[in-house]
Amino acid sequence: MEERPLTAFILSLLGSVFVIVGTILGFALYSSSPYASITSFMAILTGVSVALGILALLMTFMLYQRPELHVAWGVTILVFAAGSITSVFSGYGGLGLGVVGMVLGIVGGALAIAWRPGMGMPGMVGSAGAYRVCTSCGRMALFGYAFCPFCGTPQPAVSPPTPVPPPPR
Repeated sequence: MEERPLTAFILSLLGSVFVIVGTILGFALYSSSPYASITSFMAILTGVSVALGILALLMTFMLYQRPELHVAWGVTILVFAAGSITSVFSGYGGLGLGVVGMVLGIVGGALAIAWRPGMGMPGMVGSAGAYRVCTSCGRMALFGYAFCPFCGTPQPAVSPPTPVPPPPR
């Protein structure tokens, strides 16, 4: 099973959907009010905010499809999410969903940039054996490897720790 930055994907997905929905609903509710006056500037910023939300949504799906390019997708998601601040000008402040979506998109983009495959903590219990941290890349690998399976750096010859029996009750 291939590793993917799922936390970054989920946050970015929620953020882009919130930006799109919040902007459209905020503009629709504002424009239906008999006391509202829609300016062309407001309409343009609403269109820009929806377009940025759609672009962030596309980059989010690209992050899931091609996780090896996580830095590029993370940067574009972060930029599009930060640009979606224009949703606050779309009427009723994008119902607040635009701002929440912007924050979720920024956090998701930052997590996508920082994500590295193999950084999850594998289970220490079971028949797999003991793990150690690579001296070069910092990822977890079994003690049985002479070279790090992620970066190929030779690992020092160290025997795995012996399990300590639990104290008697």
